[in-house]
Amino acid sequence: MGDPRHCFSPRRPSRVTRGVLAGALFLVANVVPAAEFRGGEQVVVAVGEVVEGDLYATADTVLIEGTVLGDLVASGREVRVRGEVTGDLLAAGQVVVIEGHVGDDARIAGLGLFIKKGATVEGDVFAAGFAFESSRNSRIGGGAYLRSQVAHLGGSVDGEVVGGGGNFEIDGAVRGTVRLEMASGADPSPWLAMIPTPEPLPSAPAGLTLGPGARLGGDLVYTSSQEASLDPDAVVSGRIEREAPVAVEDEEAGPPIWVTVLRGLSSLAVVGLLLAGLLPGRLEPWTGELDRQPGTVLLLGLVALPVLLAGSLLLFVISLLFAIAAGSAGLGALAFALAVGGLLCLLLGFFLSWLGAFLVGPVVAAAWLGGRLLAAGGRAPRPWLGVLIGICLLVPLGQVPWLGVTTRVVAAVAGLGAIVAGRRGSVGGTTGD
Repeated sequence: MGDPRHCFSPRRPSRVTRGVLAGALFLVANVVPAAEFRGGEQVVVAVGEVVEGDLYATADTVLIEGTVLGDLVASGREVRVRGEVTGDLLAAGQVVVIEGHVGDDARIAGLGLFIKKGATVEGDVFAAGFAFESSRNSRIGGGAYLRSQVAHLGGSVDGEVVGGGGNFEIDGAVRGTVRLEMASGADPSPWLAMIPTPEPLPSAPAGLTLGPGARLGGDLVYTSSQEASLDPDAVVSGRIEREAPVAVEDEEAGPPIWVTVLRGLSSLAVVGLLLAGLLPGRLEPWTGELDRQPGTVLLLGLVALPVLLAGSLLLFVISLLFAIAAGSAGLGALAFALAVGGLLCLLLGFFLSWLGAFLVGPVVAAAWLGGRLLAAGGRAPRPWLGVLIGICLLVPLGQVPWLGVTTRVVAAVAGLGAIVAGRRGSVGGTTGD
């Protein structure tokens, strides 16, 4: 239950539409007896209402004010638990807020993750997002396994704390050992201000900070390039040990699989939410091309990257030849401008190729996959929700040996092909079947 290696794997195998492999992530769960499914604009379990068995909910807002006698598996822009969930909580959304009682583990992912004052999670908490906060007088009965850019731990944790990030502050009680791997502290990117959230995102000082309310019952072991900032009133009962970061060239083994999955979820979620928020009208035509002409889309995707790279290289070579000719004619300024322009074209081509293959292409494929799942479940299409669901399926699949490489390549090719096909349709007004 508390093993961090299983922090983002579902407790039961999934069964979804054909073509999607079982067990991709907790957002899709197996249909079991005594389970209830709800969807729509808003899913509310009202005060005094009791749901017998597990509840699976997908909506813009999921609000639990009553009682769920089982697990809650939820996704939406806002997932908020004010009442009680007697089993596990598995939730993903723009924000996930726990204000009530969770009787077992909580596995949560999103932009902002919150455990509010007076809330209790009896088991472990596994959280992956951009900002995590546990308020004072909240309680985690097990361990806390956190990966976020910003984390503020103000409540109590009965077990260990494992994780890290750029800005990590502890101002509450932790009975077990604290083990953190700190990245270089930085202000969490200005793009956060572009996305409105139902809950203000928390902040924390750069690096590792122990506030005046910090009470650590075990050791504090952290990896960081700088010393932690300890308030004079902070108490650490065990030893304090700082380990220097290992140089990249000295690393023989890669990061744990769960770290790789969290990084993939985080990076693709950023791009996906920005695309869904800033260009909502573009995702639907692109994903529509995958429905209308999948064969053509895959072919265009296979051709797009080589053509872009070859075109950039050709422009660089032509610019270089003209620069040499201009230099021979004594036109030094023109030769310099041509050489710089050719180099910029080459760099731009490589950047666009990387952006399309590793970020935008997979996000478009994820949006298509998530949209199809929502449609199969009778849910209204929501670009941001489809993106999140698709990402949560594709990223774990991308880490499976042998299958992972195929999954990543197909997602990149399909997404790039859909973008190219969408451009062809918008410019030329033709779409093939």
